[in-house]
Amino acid sequence: MTMTTKRSTILAALAGGALLLAACGSGGSGEDADDGASDVRGQVRLATLEQGSGWNSYGAAFSEMWRQDMPNLQVQVLPFAGGVANIDLVAENQAEYGLTFSPLANWAQSGINGFEESSGYSAVAGGFDEYYVGIVTREGFEADSLEEVAEQELPLRLYTLAPGSAGEYFARATLEAYGLSYDEIEANGGSVEQTSFDVIKNAFRDGQADMMIQVITANHPATTEIATSSDIKILPVSEEIYESVSELGVGYGEIPAGSFTGVDEAVPALTLSTLLIARDDRSEEEVYEMTRSLIENAEELGEMNASLAGFTPERAAADDAITIPLHPGAERYYEEEGLL
Repeated sequence: MTMTTKRSTILAALAGGALLLAACGSGGSGEDADDGASDVRGQVRLATLEQGSGWNSYGAAFSEMWRQDMPNLQVQVLPFAGGVANIDLVAENQAEYGLTFSPLANWAQSGINGFEESSGYSAVAGGFDEYYVGIVTREGFEADSLEEVAEQELPLRLYTLAPGSAGEYFARATLEAYGLSYDEIEANGGSVEQTSFDVIKNAFRDGQADMMIQVITANHPATTEIATSSDIKILPVSEEIYESVSELGVGYGEIPAGSFTGVDEAVPALTLSTLLIARDDRSEEEVYEMTRSLIENAEELGEMNASLAGFTPERAAADDAITIPLHPGAERYYEEEGLL
């Protein structure tokens, strides 16, 4: 199945009502609004990722900020569909806002790296965090790098999230950088499961998983649970591998020591940051107020979610964080605040 077909399947399921909406935050009436609160009103959907993911927890934090500052706006946090598919959800008007990664939005609007060209959405804020492409293995796994997996043709039991997620996309990209593929893993006697965090957590706990490749933050919720229930290690990515994939728009950094139980030293890894996008047809005033709410409450967001602790007004509109044109509402806010 091609990437386009997989994303279309998600959209079709959503249109048919097969996926559930999670309402996180509700709009109040004008009578309940605080003095001076924004008069932005209506209902919007924010596409994130499944429950237990970092992005779903971001959605809860964002919606709480918006609820406080815009009591007449109702926000539904959608527990799907990942950094790749969320772009389509917004472009196809299945969500008004969505979380993705900065390079993915650029690829989608440019029609490169496996994406069909799309439009109808723009940037609101970026630089929320630092995500890492984590190569998580059980402690007893016999390889200390993906190079060894490839060279020794080990029968790897690999788990990823479902197609449509950025984690699955970067799992494939990472394997390709090491000369591996899903087909080769299976030919070597291994297996590839594309599933949910709940299944992955259980597989590690029950000794059925050798490896998960997923985009994670320090203290990532699902990975924290995996590390709590079973001994893990995280395999490093060499600088040579980074250089071979740098054209994808990823960075190179380190997963901090102590991010998870058993990870006592910093681990070199590929890096990404989260980007919030909005449909172009959302009003300038609405996007202005939503941008203002996030930026002016950046410190509180960090207190609500440790992965957002590094988010600052200066990072929100930084050149490396904003890879597609800004929505006029967001642009107006940044210009007024001297952030552009």
